[in-house]
Amino acid sequence: MKRFAIVVAAVVALYLAWGWAFPSGTLRYRLGFEVDVDGKKHTGSGVIEVSYRIPPSWLLPGNRVSARAKGEAIVVDIGTRGQLFVALQGEPIRESGAYSASPEAMPLREFNLAPSIGALDEGTIRSLGRLSARADIPFARLPLMVAFKDIDDPTSVVQVRPDDLSAVFGPGVRLMRATIETTHGAVTTGIEKRLTWLKNQRGSLVKNPELPYGHFARRLNEGSFSIGVPGVY
Repeated sequence: MKRFAIVVAAVVALYLAWGWAFPSGTLRYRLGFEVDVDGKKHTGSGVIEVSYRIPPSWLLPGNRVSARAKGEAIVVDIGTRGQLFVALQGEPIRESGAYSASPEAMPLREFNLAPSIGALDEGTIRSLGRLSARADIPFARLPLMVAFKDIDDPTSVVQVRPDDLSAVFGPGVRLMRATIETTHGAVTTGIEKRLTWLKNQRGSLVKNPELPYGHFARRLNEGSFSIGVPGVY
């Protein structure tokens, strides 16, 4: 019995030492969007979880912080005009080419936690679970936004500019507000009910070799709409 207690104590000590030497932390946040359609407000939101950790250098050479997201694209249903999807896909920022609005980077930038994932310090990582914050997101720092001309056809995807929703959805449609706030709510699921093709999607939504390499449709894939959610793919 004494030997067992010693083994348990050693395991616990090793676990605590590992956690101190290689800290990790998890943050859940809610992205929310308000869209005006002819004077009527439509909203959509979703919860995304991101885990950050500093692993041993031999596990992750060249980058001292790893990050992994879990969640789904945010959907704003605007009735007969269609559905707006805010993808889990970073869109380069015009004001700074060094930043891309990925689900892992967004909370760090908008909550002023760090200028980049690699710049996260150990203290911030350890305190993520206690963080309480909320912010409005400038439209220039939003992820890639898309819509589908035919919701059942992934190749019908079109890009939506946050400052010009009317170009895709018609006159009288505009993005009013985008917000981000910490939460302890459950990660959002169920997008496969809207995008019935998602479970079978593999690779780029539009596999057209004539498209430029950086074309948004070639960058979009199943992971742009769901990451780490069981039962989707």
